[in-house]
Amino acid sequence: MVLSSLEAALGGLPFVRCHNSFLVNLSWVADMKGRELVMKNDAVIPISRSYYVPTQDAFRQHLISSARGTGRPMAGVK
Repeated sequence: MVLSSLEAALGGLPFVRCHNSFLVNLSWVADMKGRELVMKNDAVIPISRSYYVPTQDAFRQHLISSARGTGRPMAGVK
């Protein structure tokens, strides 16, 4: 199975394509630093230039929805 088929089967958040070689579950991302995703197990996943903006948007949306799901407001988000 090619990665694009897996990406289509998973159907979006919390999964995001951040690189031609990586599809990431945002629930396991601890931080986004520059063009890298730092995973909760300290693994570092690169973000390619072409996937940077969509990855950043998806990560931000995931953080917002996670915060709302727990009832905690995020600072600076309206």
